Amino acid sequence: MTRLRALKAKPEMAINLIDLEAPLNADGFLEDEIMAILQALEQEKVIAFGPGNRISILRKLPES
Repeated sequence: MTRLRALKAKPEMAINLIDLEAPLNADGFLEDEIMAILQALEQEKVIAFGPGNRISILRKLPES
């Protein structure tokens, strides 16, 4: 969530997954861990996976 906020993610915005994953990988997070969180956010209808390795922000990010 911190990384999404750093990217100023807001509804109707699309974000390249590389912009999200690269810094998180550098911080020691594994790709499987990152994808698990993104899939949970997709199930909660906060994000949607899109073409071209992008995610779309569907609604305001949860606070915590």
